[in-house]
Amino acid sequence: MGSPRECTRILGLEGFRVEMIEWARNEPRAAMRIRIERRGIRGYQCSGCRRRTWRVRDRAERTWADVPWAEHGVTVIYQQRRVACPTCGIRTERVAFADPKARITRRLRQVIGLDCQSMPTSHAAVRHGVSWSKARRAEYASWRSGIARGPSGGRGTSARMKFTVENGRSSTPCCRIWSMVK
Repeated sequence: MGSPRECTRILGLEGFRVEMIEWARNEPRAAMRIRIERRGIRGYQCSGCRRRTWRVRDRAERTWADVPWAEHGVTVIYQQRRVACPTCGIRTERVAFADPKARITRRLRQVIGLDCQSMPTSHAAVRHGVSWSKARRAEYASWRSGIARGPSGGRGTSARMKFTVENGRSSTPCCRIWSMVK
């Protein structure tokens, strides 16, 4: 495999660099574990108020699932710090590539959300190796952020489910989330 610098460019996480790549097993479709670290000395951003601070209380290893590379599942590993924010107190460091308390990166969430628009949610969940509820949250988040709305701005046939009466029965939605999205 290439150098960590090349892998950093491929991964595309701004402000981070690849420290090490580990393989889970010695098989053709083995999972990759990518350890990343922050670049630069800009301080750590509080997850509550987004204020930068350099006071670190401790740190713990945290993992996120990321978009697979070819047929290899990818897990991103980062030593996330707990910072002593003067405004909020002890909070976790804000990471730019994932939402707070999420176990998948924003990129994977976006890919799952887009796949949920073209296939059933359960199929997208199996395809990406996540639970149905996680795929559902990804679909809802992509709709709220406007990623999956497309050129019609969410007013296409996929955005508004049309209910027709066929053979004396009305078709019912397979999901209730569409009623929440406007």
